[in-house]
Amino acid sequence: NEPIAAANVFGEIDMLILNGDIADNSSFEENFVKIHFLAGEISKGKIPVVFARGNHDMRGGCADKFSDNTPTNNGLSYYTVKFKRLWLLILDCGEDKVDAHAEYSNTIRCHYFRRMEDKFLKEVADKGEYLNPDYIKRLVVCHIPFTNRHKNEEWAIEKELYSEWGKLLKEKIKPSLMICGHLHKKSINPIGSEFDMLNQPSTLVVGSEVTAEKYEGAGFVFYDDKTEVQFTDNLGNKSEITKIC
Repeated sequence: NEPIAAANVFGEIDMLILNGDIADNSSFEENFVKIHFLAGEISKGKIPVVFARGNHDMRGGCADKFSDNTPTNNGLSYYTVKFKRLWLLILDCGEDKVDAHAEYSNTIRCHYFRRMEDKFLKEVADKGEYLNPDYIKRLVVCHIPFTNRHKNEEWAIEKELYSEWGKLLKEKIKPSLMICGHLHKKSINPIGSEFDMLNQPSTLVVGSEVTAEKYEGAGFVFYDDKTEVQFTDNLGNKSEITKIC
């Protein structure tokens, strides 16, 4: 209910982005209903909903059914989206620790998964569909902000691969904005800030914050020459609007 209230504070929207980890895990199929309930209450079935998988979505006995219950491209959780004058690249980092971590009990192969995704990303960069002049903004949506390296080495995985992804995005696709989640603390991070560790290709917004008192989400307004970001929470508060060129 809190994310729904926060979205309503922002006002009317044209598209909804859900950036993973709606439920804490995928232990029960009922947890998938939470995703559709949230999407339905905000969109009312009248606007498109873009979904990126989170790392917690991969945990639990029903995780292998996750792609059957959420948007994919022929079962793949990484894909591109074209909506009006926006071009979006949806990425999926999988889990946030190495495959051999005891928490996963040898049930995942995220390193292999990311290598397959790496091929996809290079194909997208080479095809150049994002170069269409009709697109005023190119957005990267990914649950984990992979160009930021976690201070705890347990979570600081795939340094070489994520650095390559950042470099490819920066040099070829040149996104206008990255929209992420995962950290439970909102932030707006320009290129070259302390947050930028692995070739961050654009300003990166961590678009949500969760505390015991409130939920806060991010709204975006896109213009030809700028983007406006505003955070809203379920208590009715709105942040100052931040302009990103």
